[in-house]
Amino acid sequence: MPAYLAALSVRFAPTPGLCSGLQRVYHHVQEPKTWSEAQSYCREKYTDLATINDMEDMNKLIDATGSGYEGSVWIGLYDNLYYSWRWSLSDEAVYREGGQNFTSWNTGQPNNYGNLEACGTMASSSGDWMDSKCKDPARFVCYHTITKGMENSTSGSYIYVNERKNWTDAQRYCRQHYTDLASARSQTENEKIREVAPGHTIFWIGLFRRPWSSWSGGSNSSFRFWIHGQPDNKYSDELCAMSELRPMYSGRWTDKDCSVRGHFICHEYQMKKHFFKIKLTSVDSAVDLNSPAVTEAILKQMERKMQDAGLSEDLQLEWVKGPDRKVFHTEENETTDLADRELVCQTKLIQ
Repeated sequence: MPAYLAALSVRFAPTPGLCSGLQRVYHHVQEPKTWSEAQSYCREKYTDLATINDMEDMNKLIDATGSGYEGSVWIGLYDNLYYSWRWSLSDEAVYREGGQNFTSWNTGQPNNYGNLEACGTMASSSGDWMDSKCKDPARFVCYHTITKGMENSTSGSYIYVNERKNWTDAQRYCRQHYTDLASARSQTENEKIREVAPGHTIFWIGLFRRPWSSWSGGSNSSFRFWIHGQPDNKYSDELCAMSELRPMYSGRWTDKDCSVRGHFICHEYQMKKHFFKIKLTSVDSAVDLNSPAVTEAILKQMERKMQDAGLSEDLQLEWVKGPDRKVFHTEENETTDLADRELVCQTKLIQ
């Protein structure tokens, strides 16, 4: 019984731990747009504004712009000044519905003046919040949890600490001696916190944020590639990032006003097909394995087996045909050399 060889390519939707060939591909769009306009364009045409997770991604982005361009390009990094604030006390059981969304910012706050203000203070005279430099010393208010018996309800008390510490040291002190820095879940609680502090005092509460932690696609990344001295939020409205491609900066980033128009970089995902060689032995020499009906039937059967094995239901199988346009060849006449093939399939993923 003769043995026949065929090559099969398999493409399937990304599955954690399964699609090691997935990689980000960058596209330079030379049409000046604001950051928001660039984001909309990238989401319509590709996947999103460029996300950069490491230096390998950064080098690919630089390569995508070509050697002739030496300007700036928008990337997907932005500083979510108003919605990036969190409470030091992260226990969700403590917060009533919507409590984590309560705010009491003073007029014009937060403004991240000088790009240095990432921790929250409260004014005892008004109860209004301000963003402040985390390294500055200030007094603070701690929160102490009180659990009522066996009930599933939690309340607490607020303690004013008349010691000047930076925000991190104040947080550490509250966690060691009480529960955490104070959180305000409502106007009522905000007023209680205000009342424990002496008049005309500016003190730490549990508000903080991680600047420049958001990418347009929704992911977080710790990778940073700023120009020295950047970001500086020089004019208090520089909340979007550009990659500077002049040789002296080598693609490093700077913060810019999001309304500035410039070139930009989109990304999409590219996934290599997975190739397999299969070997079949024909038990009936009268069957033509290269008949379209036969090759299609074999393909369907293999697709079902792969789905049963746990691969994505929307996987796509495709025969790799030889120069003679045939799928199957006898072993001695097999001509398909998969090692020399680099067939690539591009796919747009929804994040």
